[in-house]
Amino acid sequence: MNSKLVLVVGLIVGMLGAPMFAQAKDKGVKAAGTDLTFQVPATCTISVTGNASAKLSDVKVGDKVGVAYDENNGTLTAASVRVIDPTAKKEHKKGEKSADHKHTAGTVAAVDTTANTLTVTPHAHHKK
Repeated sequence: MNSKLVLVVGLIVGMLGAPMFAQAKDKGVKAAGTDLTFQVPATCTISVTGNASAKLSDVKVGDKVGVAYDENNGTLTAASVRVIDPTAKKEHKKGEKSADHKHTAGTVAAVDTTANTLTVTPHAHHKK
Protein backbone atom coordinates (compact mmCIF):
# COMPACT_ATOMS: atom_id res chain seq x y z
CA MET A 1 0.00 0.00 0.00
CA ASN A 2 2.78 2.47 0.86
CA SER A 3 4.60 1.83 -2.41
CA LYS A 4 1.41 2.66 -4.34
CA LEU A 5 1.07 5.93 -2.42
CA VAL A 6 4.69 6.83 -3.13
CA LEU A 7 4.18 6.02 -6.81
CA VAL A 8 1.04 8.18 -7.04
CA VAL A 9 2.70 11.09 -5.21
CA GLY A 10 5.77 10.75 -7.46
CA LEU A 11 3.60 10.84 -10.59
CA ILE A 12 1.70 13.91 -9.39
CA VAL A 13 4.90 15.77 -8.47
CA GLY A 14 6.42 14.79 -11.82
CA MET A 15 3.40 16.04 -13.75
CA LEU A 16 3.24 19.32 -11.84
CA GLY A 17 6.99 19.90 -12.04
CA ALA A 18 7.30 19.16 -15.77
CA PRO A 19 5.78 22.49 -16.92
CA MET A 20 8.16 24.40 -14.63
CA PHE A 21 11.18 22.62 -16.11
CA ALA A 22 9.91 23.17 -19.66
CA GLN A 23 9.36 26.86 -18.94
CA ALA A 24 12.85 27.23 -17.46
CA LYS A 25 14.34 25.58 -20.55
CA ASP A 26 12.44 27.96 -22.83
CA LYS A 27 13.92 30.97 -21.03
CA GLY A 28 17.46 29.65 -21.37
CA VAL A 29 17.92 28.91 -17.69
CA LYS A 30 20.75 26.45 -17.08
CA ALA A 31 21.95 24.80 -13.90
CA ALA A 32 24.62 26.78 -12.08
CA GLY A 33 28.07 25.30 -12.58
CA THR A 34 27.22 23.68 -15.92
CA ASP A 35 29.58 25.24 -18.45
CA LEU A 36 28.00 26.48 -21.68
CA THR A 37 30.10 26.79 -24.83
CA PHE A 38 28.92 29.33 -27.38
CA GLN A 39 29.89 29.65 -31.02
CA VAL A 40 30.80 33.31 -31.58
CA PRO A 41 30.16 34.27 -35.21
CA ALA A 42 31.45 37.46 -36.84
CA THR A 43 27.92 38.89 -36.51
CA CYS A 44 28.05 38.67 -32.69
CA THR A 45 28.15 42.04 -30.93
CA ILE A 46 30.81 42.09 -28.21
CA SER A 47 31.11 44.96 -25.77
CA VAL A 48 33.72 45.50 -23.11
CA THR A 49 33.72 48.53 -20.79
CA GLY A 50 34.79 51.52 -22.89
CA ASN A 51 34.83 49.50 -26.13
CA ALA A 52 31.45 48.85 -27.76
CA SER A 53 33.09 47.23 -30.80
CA ALA A 54 35.34 44.79 -28.97
CA LYS A 55 36.51 41.46 -30.35
CA LEU A 56 36.42 37.98 -28.83
CA SER A 57 40.12 38.36 -27.98
CA ASP A 58 39.15 41.28 -25.66
CA VAL A 59 37.12 38.91 -23.47
CA LYS A 60 39.26 37.30 -20.76
CA VAL A 61 38.94 34.22 -18.54
CA GLY A 62 37.39 35.34 -15.25
CA ASP A 63 35.35 38.18 -16.80
CA LYS A 64 31.71 38.40 -15.74
CA VAL A 65 29.55 38.39 -18.87
CA GLY A 66 25.97 38.53 -20.06
CA VAL A 67 25.26 36.51 -23.21
CA ALA A 68 22.23 36.66 -25.49
CA TYR A 69 22.15 33.53 -27.61
CA ASP A 70 20.18 31.21 -29.84
CA GLU A 71 20.04 27.45 -29.51
CA ASN A 72 19.62 25.27 -32.59
CA ASN A 73 19.95 21.47 -32.42
CA GLY A 74 22.08 21.71 -29.28
CA THR A 75 24.43 24.35 -30.69
CA LEU A 76 24.56 27.62 -28.74
CA THR A 77 25.33 30.66 -30.89
CA ALA A 78 26.02 34.00 -29.23
CA ALA A 79 24.16 37.00 -30.62
CA SER A 80 25.79 39.40 -28.16
CA VAL A 81 28.33 39.24 -25.35
CA ARG A 82 28.70 42.02 -22.80
CA VAL A 83 31.51 42.06 -20.26
CA ILE A 84 30.01 43.34 -17.02
CA ASP A 85 32.04 46.05 -15.31
CA PRO A 86 32.55 44.84 -11.72
CA THR A 87 32.79 48.45 -10.45
CA ALA A 88 29.51 49.55 -12.02
CA LYS A 89 26.16 49.60 -10.25
CA LYS A 90 24.14 46.46 -10.80
CA GLU A 91 21.70 47.47 -13.48
CA HIS A 92 20.53 46.17 -16.82
CA LYS A 93 20.74 48.44 -19.79
CA LYS A 94 17.32 49.36 -21.10
CA GLY A 95 16.39 47.14 -24.01
CA GLU A 96 19.26 44.74 -23.34
CA LYS A 97 17.01 41.73 -22.91
CA SER A 98 14.72 40.73 -25.73
CA ALA A 99 12.29 37.97 -26.52
CA ASP A 100 14.35 37.17 -29.62
CA HIS A 101 17.15 35.43 -27.72
CA LYS A 102 17.79 33.32 -24.64
CA HIS A 103 20.02 34.88 -21.98
CA THR A 104 22.52 33.83 -19.39
CA ALA A 105 25.08 35.53 -17.17
CA GLY A 106 28.19 34.01 -15.72
CA THR A 107 31.95 33.87 -15.53
CA VAL A 108 34.14 33.23 -18.56
CA ALA A 109 35.82 29.83 -18.20
CA ALA A 110 37.57 29.75 -21.60
CA VAL A 111 38.05 31.81 -24.76
CA ASP A 112 39.19 30.14 -27.99
CA THR A 113 39.88 32.71 -30.69
CA THR A 114 40.89 29.98 -33.17
CA ALA A 115 37.60 28.05 -32.89
CA ASN A 116 35.65 31.28 -32.14
CA THR A 117 34.10 29.87 -28.98
CA LEU A 118 33.37 31.27 -25.55
CA THR A 119 32.77 29.00 -22.54
CA VAL A 120 30.79 30.45 -19.63
CA THR A 121 29.97 29.05 -16.19
CA PRO A 122 26.47 30.45 -15.46
CA HIS A 123 25.81 32.19 -12.15
CA ALA A 124 23.35 30.66 -9.70
CA HIS A 125 20.09 32.62 -9.63
CA HIS A 126 18.59 32.69 -6.17
CA LYS A 127 14.96 33.56 -5.54
CA LYS A 128 14.32 35.44 -2.34
